[in-house]
Amino acid sequence: MKKLILLMVLFIGVIYTPHIQAQQQEKIVVNVDDLTPEQLQKIKETERLKTMNEKIETYGKWVGVGNEVGVAIKEGLSAVSDVAIKFSDSNVGKFTMVLIAWKVVGKDIVRILLGIIFIIFSVFFTIKSFNRYKPHKYMVEGNIWRPWVNRKYEIIQPRKFEGIEFVKVLHFFIIMANFGITYAIMFG
Repeated sequence: MKKLILLMVLFIGVIYTPHIQAQQQEKIVVNVDDLTPEQLQKIKETERLKTMNEKIETYGKWVGVGNEVGVAIKEGLSAVSDVAIKFSDSNVGKFTMVLIAWKVVGKDIVRILLGIIFIIFSVFFTIKSFNRYKPHKYMVEGNIWRPWVNRKYEIIQPRKFEGIEFVKVLHFFIIMANFGITYAIMFG
């Protein structure tokens, strides 16, 4: 019998609970002119607090999501950096880094080296050619590697011809062209 009474009380409680909540949520529509300024102020303040609380909840959710994303990124990057450090310390890692560096700058290094070699040889041969057109000394007796021996020199005059000044200017333009070609090899 006690169980039956308890069951009836619970059943009545379940039936009347939504009805009580529905009564509490009922709204009354009142004209704004019928309210006193204090009541109107109180209603506006309540609405403002309600919207502020909703915004705070939304911002709180976003902050929580941002914090979770930040923690995930931090953990991921620390794991990646730990693995990268371990990999770079191994022989395979060092070889891989060399391959990556070669892929990134290898072509540029080869071009710069080829440009330097080209400019050295081209300037050397152009200057050697230019020196044929000015007076120079030629050793007739003695050796360079034996400084105690008396040396005798002969001054050699270049051939005089009508276009010698043109040839000297031409050498200048050849040097300029060599620098242009070197620039094209290195950076073109």
